[in-house]
Amino acid sequence: MQGSEGYVGDQVVPIHLAIRAARKHYGLSQGQLALRIGCPRTWVSKVETGHATPTMTSFLRVAKAMGIEGWKLLRCAEHWGRNRKE
Repeated sequence: MQGSEGYVGDQVVPIHLAIRAARKHYGLSQGQLALRIGCPRTWVSKVETGHATPTMTSFLRVAKAMGIEGWKLLRCAEHWGRNRKE
């Protein structure tokens, strides 16, 4: 497994793309999301570009900071995985 991908069922999904898409959907900057999570903005940037992989705890913190449940963010990741153009 490479970068910030995870499995939903038997499919590898790009979690980093889901986090970026959700953040933009909710109108948050990387800095605003970082403040809500309590982490450096650079960590958010690394996660969104696939250079860092969040732990499950961090992933759930990201979802909570955006006001959504973790499973919904995973579903967003699954959507991105199905519709991503290689």
